[in-house]
This record gives sequence, C-alpha cells and structure tokens, in this order.
Amino acid sequence: MGFRFNSNKKGAGPVDSGGAESNLLNIIQCRFTLEKAGGTNPALFETMASARCPVVLNVPYNLEAIENCGISFTKNKDDLKSKFEILEKNYNLVNELGNKAYNRVKQHYT
Repeated sequence: MGFRFNSNKKGAGPVDSGGAESNLLNIIQCRFTLEKAGGTNPALFETMASARCPVVLNVPYNLEAIENCGISFTKNKDDLKSKFEILEKNYNLVNELGNKAYNRVKQHYT
C-alpha cells in the first residue's frame, strides 16, 4: 500500500492494494488532515468526536484545535513518514490520543 497526494483534493488517501486489512486509516484509526488555508476544517472535529487520533499539518489553527490530543507533521515528507511509523508501531498511543481528542471536542467544541 502507498499514499498518493492529489493537488485537486485537500487530503491524502490510501492506494489500496487488496483487502481492508491493508487500509492504514482503518488499522490505526486515524484521520490525516492536510488543510493549509482557510481555518480548521469541520472534518477535524468530526474525527475528534469519533475518538480517532487526529494527524494534522502543523499550522496554527490545527495545532490549536488538537492541542495535546493528536500528532502534527511538517510539509517535509520524511517527517510525515516518521509519523506514520510512530503510529503504526504504537496502537496504545493512537487509542490514547483518540480518547483525548474525543474529550477535548466534547469539552471545548460542543
């Protein structure tokens, strides 16, 4: 499986090579947000409200939204790759951040 970035869309999606087990987004229960303009995307709050670990581009409005309940990355592809590796190896961290995200959106955005 690999990831392809499409300049026509604001996001990244898996290039699925087979069954559901190869879908990284389902395996680690994360949502990757690549928004870089226009403020926080409501999909980020939906992700947080469903107790999924938010993984966001490190722009101020995303960092403010996730505070300490998600993972941020720079535009550097090696940084994003390292975040993938961290998340793939740390299922407990993914769950912990997902639960924190749920609590944060419940306390601050509802």
